[in-house]
Amino acid sequence: MDDEIRVLHVDDDAAFKDVTAAFLEREATSFVLSHAADAAEGLTRLEAESFDCVVSDYDMPGRNGIELLEEVRARFEQLPFILFTGQGSEEVASDAISAGVTDYVQKTGSPEQFSILANRIRNAVETTRARKAAQRAKERLELLSEGFPDVAFYIDEEGRYVDFIAGEGSPLLYSEADSLRGQRMQDLIPSPGAERFIDTIETVLETGEMQTIEYELAVQSGVEWFEARVAPLETTADPRMVLWVARKVTEQKERELALETLHDVSTTIQSAKTIEEACEQTVKAADDVLSLEMCSAVIREGEWLVPYATSEESPENGSRRMRLDQGLAGKTYQSGESCVVDDITEDDETDPATDVYRAGLSVPIGKHGVFQAAHTEPRAFSEQDIALAELLISHTTQAIERIERERDLTKQKERLDKFASLISHDLRNPLNVAELRLDLARQSEDSPHLADVDQALSRMEQLIEDLLLLAKQGEAIGEPQPVRLREVVTECWENVDTTNGTLNCNVSGEIQADRSRLASVLENLFRNALEHGGDEVTVTVGSLDNGFFVADDGPGISPERQGQVFESGYSTTEDGTGFGLAIVNEVVEAHGWDIEVTESTHSGARFEITGVEAVE
Repeated sequence: MDDEIRVLHVDDDAAFKDVTAAFLEREATSFVLSHAADAAEGLTRLEAESFDCVVSDYDMPGRNGIELLEEVRARFEQLPFILFTGQGSEEVASDAISAGVTDYVQKTGSPEQFSILANRIRNAVETTRARKAAQRAKERLELLSEGFPDVAFYIDEEGRYVDFIAGEGSPLLYSEADSLRGQRMQDLIPSPGAERFIDTIETVLETGEMQTIEYELAVQSGVEWFEARVAPLETTADPRMVLWVARKVTEQKERELALETLHDVSTTIQSAKTIEEACEQTVKAADDVLSLEMCSAVIREGEWLVPYATSEESPENGSRRMRLDQGLAGKTYQSGESCVVDDITEDDETDPATDVYRAGLSVPIGKHGVFQAAHTEPRAFSEQDIALAELLISHTTQAIERIERERDLTKQKERLDKFASLISHDLRNPLNVAELRLDLARQSEDSPHLADVDQALSRMEQLIEDLLLLAKQGEAIGEPQPVRLREVVTECWENVDTTNGTLNCNVSGEIQADRSRLASVLENLFRNALEHGGDEVTVTVGSLDNGFFVADDGPGISPERQGQVFESGYSTTEDGTGFGLAIVNEVVEAHGWDIEVTESTHSGARFEITGVEAVE
């Protein structure tokens, strides 16, 4: 055991610190004292330096000794802590014990107090060191108790193999391991591997702590990956030695490599433009990355599962069209669960495309189809094959779902374009004729009915404008740009007829948005406030943690109607078209934001828009 004991003494009384240091150093020359004036300085010293024990007063400026003890226990759990204080109340002692104090020494004003303190320090440090040594011994024992290792070596501080233990089935043959005795790592292992090994041994011997290292090694069975845990041996022998316990982790490393490669491949699959392309890239990745040489992807078309891609190594008749309930593919599709058949026989239900297949692996591609791999040898697929195949197919499923969504959106856009064309031409042209006829009628006679006709035609014009705008808002927005929110709010308020209304704008900074589409959101929310709150309504625009809100002091929206306000055509006023808030909702969704309607602080309506990206 190292005789030197490093003590951190925390006390705000400078004179008493000096007296303590003098007496303790007289008690034992092994004591090396450092000082701190308060808890904050003490914690700083503990973070920066290594100490064997903390001795602290109780009553200090800032945090007291108990609070310092709690911090030390949270950060340095096993560090001995002795409370050396004149505060002798039972409450202080009880609090110290509850906080995990190692020992408690009362200041008495006599020299004997320092002898007592010195003995308590020595006992505490020796006990802690013994506990740590026992823990290290326990850890080294657990290294072997977890299961006999593939191989264990005793290696000295110069990197020489002293002795070995080889486990059953070890990739290192006894003859190989035996030939290592007396040889140095530096002479057997090419750089930079040997340097890493020697550095690890040096670190273990310097710190006394176990280290872990992974490395690749060529043995008679081929190139294998190992994970080694290296622990110091407590021995008086010279040179010092470590116990190097290694286990083979080749399969784990291969899995890690496959996962990394699949991560890169997923980007390619996710960018596929068609379902056929996604299936072809999936099959190629299964062959190249997972070594599933004979595989295929079948996609549902009506009541059939149809091959969309087949690997090059598959037999010519290695995949075929099947019913939705046919064979292993049908079972997988119906259940939605992966399935493996270790040994295909003539009388089972797998129904392979060719009788050369002896093992099969089947993974559902969501509700879209099935991925299958086959092998000519039985029991060819492992649990790892299943897990990696499922990971690969999860990317395929996402890609196909995205492609189908985009296809549906394209069809929807085409319908909207036709709808907009119908409104723009087939409805607007007759409306223009009606407006012209109305002007002619006014020139020939003055009837009160003509004003009603004019109002009806104006409402039809507004409906057409709103319908055209609504048809456009569902389209994807352009590339978002930084937009000064306060500036857009002010401009939109000026664009709306708000002569007697009041705007309170409490936002600042920039957000990522399509400026013109954001303007349509704000203008429609302002119009909605005016329609329901009257000309003198007060509108407040404020900031949220991840967005902004628009609130008014109008009559508000009842809870039972809040779920309906974004529906097209829904309006509670005679003059409203019912499309304003529907347009707001479409623009918000096109940005990828969320909108929710609640009650404002003035019992009016409050629209909260969240998920908005701020510009830093």
